[in-house]
Amino acid sequence: MGLQSGVEQIAAGYSHTCALLNTGAVRCWGTGHSGELGNGKLVVAQNTPVAPRGLSCVVELGLGDRSSCARLKNGTVRCWGENGTRQLGLPRPSPSVVLYPTTVYGLDGCVVPNVVGQGSDAAVATLQQRDCSIANRYVHSRVRRYHVVSQKPRPGTHLPNGGKVHLTISLGR
Repeated sequence: MGLQSGVEQIAAGYSHTCALLNTGAVRCWGTGHSGELGNGKLVVAQNTPVAPRGLSCVVELGLGDRSSCARLKNGTVRCWGENGTRQLGLPRPSPSVVLYPTTVYGLDGCVVPNVVGQGSDAAVATLQQRDCSIANRYVHSRVRRYHVVSQKPRPGTHLPNGGKVHLTISLGR
């Protein structure tokens, strides 16, 4: 079964191609030995279009040599395929081949770093580098010798733009 109509965009990689349909769905075909088709299978040749697993509401596609990425209507980016040089932007540890569309964090909002044990000024600087907001502005002023003893949300959590990190600080070394 081929694509008869409703194609909004075509994108081509080294040996695979994907089409964005007017429904927001995606179909891919070609070589899939590095997972670039996104359907969970490693195949030498896929002649008929297949749907990347769990992908919908796509507004734009971008393909690399052996990888694929999609931007969703909500601004999220999901990528799959070859990841040997971390080209998919996934956090470590991540596999060298990603078989399904996986969300890339850090393009908007923030992924909360671990700042427990840092001095309050260093913790604030680290959070700001990651585009995270601080819930308690007092932490940023006149408490240079304090250390962070806990944080919410937990490290690795993805926050949308404007999301806040709450720090608990204590005097100590």
